[in-house]
Amino acid sequence: VAGFFPCSLCWVQRGFMYPLALVLAVPAVRRRPPRALIWWALAGAAVAVYHYGIEHLPALDDGAFCPASIPCSTIWVNEFGFVTIPFMAMSGFLAIAALVQVHRRWNRAHGESQ
Repeated sequence: VAGFFPCSLCWVQRGFMYPLALVLAVPAVRRRPPRALIWWALAGAAVAVYHYGIEHLPALDDGAFCPASIPCSTIWVNEFGFVTIPFMAMSGFLAIAALVQVHRRWNRAHGESQ
């Protein structure tokens, strides 16, 4: 819609985020999220951190992930001087991981089985 062309790392981050949106419905039914959700979210956050690094240090981009036609170092959004699309993705992944962990601990503290 905005005319941004996603690079390869953006697609990888989407590959981590979209399944989370579906799998996060599991706790609504089972009352406990699978532990793999935390690791999946942290893996997505790791990709986002790497992508954020490439945006701000283009020398890190060795061309292994993104072609020259759509480089990973292109910054499409830059709010407050540091909030870019990979930063937003990283924030989302870390928020999901933290909230799933809080939910698991809350269940454990209130006697629900894991």
